[in-house]
Amino acid sequence: MVSLLALFVLIELRYASGTQRLGVVPTTTTLDVLQQLISEGTAEFQSQRATVESVPAFIGASVVAAWLMAFLTEWGALRLRLAFEPVLPAALLFVFASILGSGSFQYQSTIVFAIAVLYWTVTQRVTNLAS
Repeated sequence: MVSLLALFVLIELRYASGTQRLGVVPTTTTLDVLQQLISEGTAEFQSQRATVESVPAFIGASVVAAWLMAFLTEWGALRLRLAFEPVLPAALLFVFASILGSGSFQYQSTIVFAIAVLYWTVTQRVTNLAS
C-alpha cells in the first residue's frame, strides 16, 4: 500500500503539480487533471502507429507499468516464494524496452540480464531448500 501511495504521489506531482493541498493531498482538480491525462493517453494510443512520439500520457503509463512489474516481481518472489515466475514481469519489461530501445549495447544487456535471471533463480531455489 505504501508503494502504491508513493506511485500515486509521484504521478500527481509530475502531471498535476500545483493542484494539491499541502503539496500532496489530491483535490477534485487533481483528479480532473489525471482523468484528462488518461483520456488523452487513450485517444493517443488508439490513433498513433509505431513509432510513436513521446507524449506525457505514454510516459505516465510506462511509469505505472514499471511499478506494476516491480510489484508483481516482489509479490511472487517474497510472498509466494516462487523461484522462476517472478522473473517473468521483469523479462516482459526487458523485452519491451529492447524492442523500443536504440539498439546500443543489445548483446551486453541481454547477457547481463540472462546472468541476473540465472543468479536469481539459483539463489531463490537454494534459499527455499535451506529453509
